[in-house]
Amino acid sequence: FPKEVTNQAGVVKPMLCKVYDPNDKKNIGKTVYDVLLDGVSPEEAIIKTEFDNLSLVPSTLNLAGAEFELFDIDEPEFRIKKGLESVKDNYDYILIDAPPTLGCWVMNIMCASDYLIIPVEASPWGLFGLANLFEFYEKLERIAPELKIMGVVVTKANERKNQFKQAIEVLGSLENVKLFDTYIRIDSAIEWSQENSLPVMAYKKT
Repeated sequence: FPKEVTNQAGVVKPMLCKVYDPNDKKNIGKTVYDVLLDGVSPEEAIIKTEFDNLSLVPSTLNLAGAEFELFDIDEPEFRIKKGLESVKDNYDYILIDAPPTLGCWVMNIMCASDYLIIPVEASPWGLFGLANLFEFYEKLERIAPELKIMGVVVTKANERKNQFKQAIEVLGSLENVKLFDTYIRIDSAIEWSQENSLPVMAYKKT
């Protein structure tokens, strides 16, 4: 892991220490929702985990309604970017997990980011979603001109299926888009690590 990593939303539960319940607001304290909509400083929401050099900003289910609440705020697309200003120099990397949608919440994440790492399922629907994301990315160039695509990583990979081989062929033919050599394969260890509230690399070390 890098020196420090901040994360949110979808991957918070599997990576939090077992003492934290992601739906227990009292136990967690401040969350992404508070930073995004209530102007709370990220320093108040950062949680140190039991893993070296890994910190998190947790989330609860109330973030699901943030998409609609953002519309009532001035410059809603820059809420995360403004929130990170006070802490970004304290970390080597800040990773922000985005939901598989293309609304105001994802726009917020993209405007706050320097690079995009795009996970794509090796299937026709995965490629269709990727095409939509590219169109969304092009439309954001006016307000996020410095945002770059670092690359595409294939998830739920099953190298025995023809769909996987076809998807790799299509992704490899894309111009100016890097396809990472590493694939995230279908592995029961991922599900088990989530159930045990551990990063998958801590649960399965080999």
